[in-house]
Amino acid sequence: TTTDASDAAASCLADAGVPGSLDGTFATGAKALGTFSPNAAAIDSQGRVYVAGTSADCGFAAAAVVHRFNADGTHDNTFGGGDAAATGVCIHYDTVDTAYAIAIDPNGNAVVGGLSYNGSNRIHATVTRLTPTGSLDTTFSVTGMVDLNPTNQADNGFAAVQGLAFSGNKIVVTGSTEAIRPGVGTRHTGLVERLNADGSVDAAFASAGIYKDTGVVGYYGVAVDGSGDVTTVGATTAPPRQIVVRRLDANGAPLG
Repeated sequence: TTTDASDAAASCLADAGVPGSLDGTFATGAKALGTFSPNAAAIDSQGRVYVAGTSADCGFAAAAVVHRFNADGTHDNTFGGGDAAATGVCIHYDTVDTAYAIAIDPNGNAVVGGLSYNGSNRIHATVTRLTPTGSLDTTFSVTGMVDLNPTNQADNGFAAVQGLAFSGNKIVVTGSTEAIRPGVGTRHTGLVERLNADGSVDAAFASAGIYKDTGVVGYYGVAVDGSGDVTTVGATTAPPRQIVVRRLDANGAPLG
C-alpha cells in the first residue's frame, strides 16, 4: 500500500481534536491575497483574526495592510468596507510602508506598528489605530496615525516598531533605530516608548517617554504585566550575539 500527499493530509485532519492537530473547522481553503506578505497576527474578543503586513496592491510601491478573518477562518469583507474586501485596510504614510506588529486594545481597536520609508533617507517608526470597522480612529492623534520620528533624527530616531502591548489604556511600543532589517546596519539602539491613549508621548515614562539602550540592536517582542512592568527581548550589538531580556518598571526604569 502506498500513501500519497493527499492521504497524508487527510490523516492529519483525521486526528482533529488532538492537541496540536489541524483545526478542520477553521476556513475551507486558501484565499488569494495578491502581493500581501504577513508579519504579525492578533485575535479579538470575538475570535476574529487580524493579520498585518505589507502589500503592493494599494496603489503605492508598498503599504502597511491589515486583513481580518472571521472566527471560522473566512475573510471578513466588512472590515474597511469597499475595496478592502480585496486589498485589506491600507495604511499609507510615505513611499514604502510596512506593518510589523499588531494588537487589539481593550476597546476592540486594532493598533498597528511598523515603519515608513521615502526611498531615500526618511525612515520613521509609525503607530496606527483602526476602529473595529476598519477606519482610522480619529481620536488617536486626530488622524489615527502617529509618526514616532517626526524630525528624522539620524542617530537615535525611532525607525521601526517591532512590538507593541498595552498598559491599561496606554500603548507600549518597542523597536530600533535600525529599519527594514534591524541589526544589519550601524545605528544600534533598542527603544521602548509609551504612548497615551490619544497617541501623544507619555512623558512620565523613562526619559521624556522613551527608554534607549545602545547595548542592543533593538527590542522586539514585548509584554506588560498587571502592575505595568514591561518585559522586552532584544540581542546584543557585539558578536557573538546574545539574547537580552530587559525588564522596566511602570515608570520606565530598569529592574534588576
